[in-house]
Amino acid sequence: MTEELVGKFPCPLCGDGLPVKTTKRGKPYFVCERCGVQMFVRYPDGIRVLEGVLERLGKSLVSYLGKGPARTIAVVAITNRILQLKQTLEDMENHQGVFTRDEELDRAAEVAVREIKRLQAQLREFEKEGSGDAWTL
Repeated sequence: MTEELVGKFPCPLCGDGLPVKTTKRGKPYFVCERCGVQMFVRYPDGIRVLEGVLERLGKSLVSYLGKGPARTIAVVAITNRILQLKQTLEDMENHQGVFTRDEELDRAAEVAVREIKRLQAQLREFEKEGSGDAWTL
């Protein structure tokens, strides 16, 4: 399942890029050789989120690793929030009626879309301050 995970993930303490390793059971984990932090992703939902973060950020995340843990954690948090909002939008659309639309769901979807755009703008600001890598979420 996680053999296709390629990339680095920021250490929450020092910000170093940690290579994705895989346990015997195929679950991703990280070990920071600098400060000794170990992180294990054990559940399917967490693995799915990690895959999404690595897929969407790829080398862009690595370019932010040198900017300290606060920046890299912020980038990961924003990315996770965008993924959650996109899943929520999909769930809302699946709950809409075939012949009639729920106006409250439509309004909630508009709020979610605005929030996604705001978060994407924040990532673009990080891009301007950072390496110049393009963000596409």
